[in-house]
Amino acid sequence: MTANATDRPPEINIGGAERIGSAVAGAMLVLRALARPTPGRIVLGLGGGALLLRGLGGHCPAYRSLGVSTAWQPPMIRDRRLLDPVQDPPKTASRRATRPPG
Repeated sequence: MTANATDRPPEINIGGAERIGSAVAGAMLVLRALARPTPGRIVLGLGGGALLLRGLGGHCPAYRSLGVSTAWQPPMIRDRRLLDPVQDPPKTASRRATRPPG
């Protein structure tokens, strides 16, 4: 069988603090629904389950649809000189000394 996009785990697009908050809030809602089930708490418990999965998995489908990511990503290096200034010194506009006109 060949691998396709659905075989890969989803990309993490939620940051650490947001993941912890989602997991804690989701767990509280699920536990409250299990402790004293009422129709309203069961609905909230289902939403809590979604929050719990979001927090534990680190992936939010809504963020993916919107192209949003709050997860830490390494900074992009746009200029190679940031890596090694000795290897690639900055180019200066120097001219050969010439006699002044006159």
